[in-house]
Amino acid sequence: MERGKRGCRSAAAYLLMAALAAGLGACSRDRSATAYNAAPDASVDQSRNIASLTEVIRANPADAGALNVRGTAYGQSGDLDKALEDFSAAIRLDPDFHQAHSNRGLVYLKLGRLEPAEKDFSEALNLAPDYAPAHIGRGNVYRLQKRYAPALADYDKAIGIRTGDPQAFYNRALVYQAQGMHELALSDFTTAIKLEAGSAEPYHGRAISHMATGEIDKALADLDRALKIDPRYAEAWASRGALLERSGNLQGAYVAYRRALETQPDNAMARSGVERVERRLPGLSLTSIFGRND
Repeated sequence: MERGKRGCRSAAAYLLMAALAAGLGACSRDRSATAYNAAPDASVDQSRNIASLTEVIRANPADAGALNVRGTAYGQSGDLDKALEDFSAAIRLDPDFHQAHSNRGLVYLKLGRLEPAEKDFSEALNLAPDYAPAHIGRGNVYRLQKRYAPALADYDKAIGIRTGDPQAFYNRALVYQAQGMHELALSDFTTAIKLEAGSAEPYHGRAISHMATGEIDKALADLDRALKIDPRYAEAWASRGALLERSGNLQGAYVAYRRALETQPDNAMARSGVERVERRLPGLSLTSIFGRND
């Protein structure tokens, strides 16, 4: 993240920016809300970063850049309330700080507060019309609101600005998918995977479109890839359960649904799948399948 138009950034905060280059997007693993965002870099000790940034801010309380960077660190560590405080403080100090507006929009999006998120992304774009992360963020707001035409417009704009951004392709694919345009969705999911093969979400998304077009083997292969990347990906386990149930493999479906519930006990798809399979195969349990308690 960069500093806004006014003010100067302290040297210490500037150096810490390199470690936090992934930005606040890394704090959002809620796939239902923000979908595809990279996981935080495990090598970054956020508590140490936050402590160092706090010292910088104590010495330079008017440094909006340091507040923006600390807000990113708080976001990556999951402390969204403190991230919100820091981004808001940065904006008070520098109302033209478009990155801080966009970052605060991401926090609001993560919290499910779509109206203030849209307002912040739009303000960021008023200040910097070619700021691709704000186009992606606002596109995500529109997508969640099922306002697909403006969502596509924002994703198209982001792709035009940053053709190598996997998030833009992934999220545009979700819009195509929601509208039943699976060939276009498959193309964008594939592009997202080529750009960043280490993320599980595009594989899961592509699997759903493969299922919709009847390409069951390809769907299963993509789900297996997603789960190899992220073995605790509840939505992918639930989708795998649905695919196996649809294929008649009820025992395999039961195991997959149960794996989803281990990670996400309130997963409605997995819960209904377990109940449905148990009605079809009375007495079914993991013990009966594996001969042991799992």
